[in-house]
Amino acid sequence: NPLLRPPSTSLSITVPPSSPSTFTALPSSPSSDVTLLSTKSYEALDALNSLPQRSNVLMLCNGLVPLISELRRCERLGNLYVGTTSIGARKLSDVKEGTVRKVTVAMNGRGKTVIGQLGGRPGDGGDEDLAFVSRALNDAGFETDVVDEDEVTKAVWVKMLVNCLVNPGCAVRGVTNGEAVLDPKLVEECLQVQRAVDPSVEISFEEASSHFRAVVAATSGNRNSMLQDLEAGRRTEIDFL
Repeated sequence: NPLLRPPSTSLSITVPPSSPSTFTALPSSPSSDVTLLSTKSYEALDALNSLPQRSNVLMLCNGLVPLISELRRCERLGNLYVGTTSIGARKLSDVKEGTVRKVTVAMNGRGKTVIGQLGGRPGDGGDEDLAFVSRALNDAGFETDVVDEDEVTKAVWVKMLVNCLVNPGCAVRGVTNGEAVLDPKLVEECLQVQRAVDPSVEISFEEASSHFRAVVAATSGNRNSMLQDLEAGRRTEIDFL
């Protein structure tokens, strides 16, 4: 389906009803050039396994860092693209009416989306795929940049750090992102873990703090996904952070 420019306040879509944790295998031949996967982190691998062999996939999930090494070893995939976004959103309603499910989502803060390829090879079509996806997202009103593998790996790590600094604290306190408090000790602890896991990615204290402030400012009115999960009694993504 073509991407439509979202309204400034909310977007309503109608989809077939389904359990949020159940993935049905798609037909054996791919029906899309690139599949956009934006599930919860703990559902990502099941969702991937439901796709046709050699599918080209763009993953936009929180908590991607623990999944990347496993994704790199996944031989059933075609090209693997990952990305991050700092757009804030909140589901306003989710109603099943007969054979359809009507969902309304509000945009609570605009931010930038960054996408790139992991493990690309010359001639694999990755540049063309990313250019197509970037064009579609930008045309739909979502500011999107294509970056190289080193930059997108760093972007995924920075998003992980910001999620660790914002989501749990706001969720426990029941407050919006705008009320998040920057804790220098927590910033340093997160950076120590990052350096131990992947020392090839260099992120300074100042850089992490700057990203924290930028995301909090851009999504100040947003009730982050972890808070929304707690309020709804759903499983959170804390294990992936």
